Amino acid sequence: MDLPHWKDHRVRHVVDMKHTEKNIAEHLIGTCLGISHSKYGEWARLDLLEMKLMTKFWLKNDPTTG
Repeated sequence: MDLPHWKDHRVRHVVDMKHTEKNIAEHLIGTCLGISHSKYGEWARLDLLEMKLMTKFWLKNDPTTG
């Protein structure tokens, strides 16, 4: 899909290298150290519980497994 103003530009997209390098470094270090920044992780679910949002994602206490 071409946008009307693209014909006037030499570069149709620009990648911000500073943010790209930061994101790659964070993911590599997080993977090596086993750190998860998932929005589905335990801490994120506890935050949802505290804020009383999205009840289907709250942590549940299973009587069998704890």
